[in-house]
Order: sequence, then C-alpha cells, then structure tokens
Amino acid sequence: MIALIEAMGARRYAPLGQLCSGSCQRAMVWYAWDAAVAAGFFELLRHFENALGRAMSARLAAGFARADWWNAQTLDLTYTGNAMIEKAAERIGRTRGTAPVGSFANELMLGFWVSLLSRGSDYDNRLWRPMLRHAFPEYRGSRAALHQDLAYLVTLRNKIAHHAPIGSRHLPADHESIHRIVGYLGQLQVKWLERHDRVPALLALRPGRCPNGHLCVADVEGRLHYDV
Repeated sequence: MIALIEAMGARRYAPLGQLCSGSCQRAMVWYAWDAAVAAGFFELLRHFENALGRAMSARLAAGFARADWWNAQTLDLTYTGNAMIEKAAERIGRTRGTAPVGSFANELMLGFWVSLLSRGSDYDNRLWRPMLRHAFPEYRGSRAALHQDLAYLVTLRNKIAHHAPIGSRHLPADHESIHRIVGYLGQLQVKWLERHDRVPALLALRPGRCPNGHLCVADVEGRLHYDV
C-alpha cells in the first residue's frame, strides 16, 4: 500500500490533518474521492462554461452589430484579452480576422469570458453596462461582485484541469456558486443543470479523518467503488 501511495502521489490529495501518518491507507481513499468529485465538477463546469459563453457572445454580437464581434475596432480589449483571442484562433489554424463566425466563440475559454467582466480597459462602461449585463437577466448586483464569484470558479476549473487537489476547497460553496450564476442566465439552463448534476452525491461521500490508520479504508471504499 505504501508503494501505491508513493506511486500515485496520493498524500497531497488529503487535506491537512486527515491522515494519521505518512503510510495511512486513507490517502488512497482521498485520492480516489478527489478524482471522482473533480470529474463531477468538470461535467458541471462544462455545461456552465457553454451557457456562459453563448450568452455573453450573443450580447456582444448584438452590441457591436456584427456576428464576429471579436473583430470590432471599438472592442479595445486588454493585452491579455487580445492574446486569448489570438490563441483561440491558433487552435483552429486560423487568424483572428478569418476565424469562422459559427464556431470561433466556442474556442474561447472560461478565463476569457470572465476577463470581460473585470475592470479591464473601462469594461464597466464599454462592455458591462451597454451589453454584458443583459446576458444575466436575473442578476441585480455589480459587475465587480459577479467577476469575483466567477474568478473563484476559474481557479477551481484550472485546478481540476491540472489534476491539482481540490478537497481542501469549500466545494459546497463552489457548487452553489455554479448553480446561482447559471440561474442569473435563465431558469431554463439551471433546471437542466439540476437534472444532470452528480456533484451532491459525490460530496456526500467525502472521506473523514482517519481514526486509526490500518482500519481507515472500509467506510468509503465500497461506496466509491475503488479497490485501494
């Protein structure tokens, strides 16, 4: 078991104080649970990112009166925002000016959409007030507050994408944030999300602190269906 724990780097997936020792078998239970709950969140974030991107892209297209809003001369993004657009074009082997209207917006990632809700280059007056606030018809707060909520979710997405541990995060709060923000987009989206959400069941399987080392596997091993 110690050899497996070492081979998988499992100890780092257990939050501080959850293992009884460096050879605690529960390290593999934490490793398996972290992978399972990360997969559940990644599914949820996929739906979240699609809904967010499509809603914001539609408002930008309407605001700039062109489907390829990323080519509008008055868009005036920050250096980072422009770089994200260029990278998205590179991924499909095109330049920014020749990127296909029908599919290009799908190449833009969550970090890009969230960056448009930052202060940017006066984004509050140029993008948020005239355009992007209308992508969130059920939201009544400030751009800054919404951006902060979304920034936390970008961090979660990046951790999952890079296989970093997420068990130390307040995952129920992350889960609530995803549903709340999708609710700002519209009730149709959030109701669908609720029907396809595996995360609550996975959160209920969160391992506890090791009580005594060598007997620490039995209570969650079967429920997670992992042979540690």
